[in-house]
This record gives sequence, C-alpha cells and structure tokens, in this order.
Amino acid sequence: MNVDSHQLPPIEDEKVFENLLKDIMRVRLKNPDGVLLNGTRGQAQNSIDVFGRDKDTLEWVGVQCKVKEFGKKLTIQDVTKEVAGTAGFNPAISTYIIATTAKRDTQLQQAAAVLSTNQMQVIVWSWEDIADILKENDFRHVLMKYYRRFFVDAKLMGNTIGKVITLQVGTDGMYISGYHLFIGKTTNHDPHFKNIYIINDMFSKTMDNFSIPAFESDIEYAIRNRHDRKIIVRWINSLNIEDDVIYGNEREFYYTIPSQTLLSDFALDEDPSEDSEETD
Repeated sequence: MNVDSHQLPPIEDEKVFENLLKDIMRVRLKNPDGVLLNGTRGQAQNSIDVFGRDKDTLEWVGVQCKVKEFGKKLTIQDVTKEVAGTAGFNPAISTYIIATTAKRDTQLQQAAAVLSTNQMQVIVWSWEDIADILKENDFRHVLMKYYRRFFVDAKLMGNTIGKVITLQVGTDGMYISGYHLFIGKTTNHDPHFKNIYIINDMFSKTMDNFSIPAFESDIEYAIRNRHDRKIIVRWINSLNIEDDVIYGNEREFYYTIPSQTLLSDFALDEDPSEDSEETD
C-alpha cells in the first residue's frame, strides 16, 4: 500500500491523540509493554501524557500531546510552560517531545533547541512530522489502526490486486536474464477463480495464471525460456507472493539457484521412466 501521496487529517479527539502517540512511541522505543499513558485527566501529570523507556538506550522519553483546533497554533509560551512543567517528574526524562496537531513552525523548533539542556532534549513534532512517521513501514499497523477507513482494501472490494516488478534470475549468484513482470491475484469473491495468481511478461505480452504451489507447466506460456522458467517457478514457491511481492514494498527482485539444481531439474524432464509411464 503506497500512502506517500495521502494527506492524513489531524486527529481532533484529545484521548485518541494520546493513544496514537502511545502506539507510535511503543514502536519507536521498541518497547511495546513499557510505554504508558501518564495517569488520568485531573491528576497532576508534570506536562507528560505518555512516557516510556527506550529499549536500546535505556533512557526515559516523555510526550506531551497538544490537540489544536484547525488554524490554531502552538506558541513559544506553550512550549516553554510545558518544558518547565516536567520538573520533578520521576523518572527523569532524557527526551521530551511536544506532539501537536498544529502545523510545522520553524520558530517552535528553534525554541525547542534553545530550551534543550544536557539533561533533556526538547523536540516539537508538528502534525506533518507525525504523519510522516505514520507513513514509515514500521508504523503501518499503527496507521491502519487509526486511519483504516481512509483506505479502500482492494480485496474487500472484490478487485484483482497486482504490481509490476523487475526480476533478475540466474545461477550460482550470477544474473543471466531480466524480466518486467506484472504479478497479480484474484480475490475469493468468485468461487470459480478465487485465489488464482497471474503472471504477465510485460515485454513479450504473454500471460499465464497459476496456483500455489506453482509448477513449471503453469507458466510456460508467460515465460517462454525454459531455463528461466525453471528458476522463476522456484522463485514463486520460495516466498509469499501476496505479502512479499504484491503488498510488499520491494519492486526489484533477484533470485539465483545452484547450477547443479538446474541440471537436476532438466534431468528429471528427461527421465526415461516418465516416458515409459506415458506409453503404457
């Protein structure tokens, strides 16, 4: 799923925004069980809504969440007040993030740098910063948790899904042939053609469909070269086509097999016992 071109609308509910930052920090700090909301509304919070410990550095990180109405800004006075409010928080915070739904403001970023000390770094995350984080691969599950309704799932709609990729194949670590392929998959809405995969050589304009596991005969029309076909069918069976190829982020794939394996595959094709069985 490519979300780079999507503009995510800011979250307006304060509690939801706090939970979003909690989920972000659980991934960022690599500590899914050690990032928590700080108390409840009405309790003294020392300007910290979310806190947790970085699993790599073991430093404590605190987050203050600021929901701003459309057009409203976070001010330098707001930032200064929140930084001062962290005094006395236990454990001591090494990194303090003020996360806001307001737009990015250079003056606020400069103020955060001035307010930073050797003991505590101060950072301001604007909504643009938060949206950029959500679009990173590691945060995709967080994005879908809060913004699933903004994305149409092709499978749920009953549409065929697919992607154009490049595939380099060869033997013994050396690449001999290259292909531009469309790899697709039908959905399970049609009982006659559900979960069928499609392979199309874009240059030769040849196409086949196959199931998993795939066999060489399944793709003999799409991939005319017998040598490459044997390698490509092994590539198909070596991964999860839907997760690794169609929905994965990679568009360039490389795959080689030992030359001895390829020779063995050809030897099986010429096995005289198979010929005798066909003539019986």
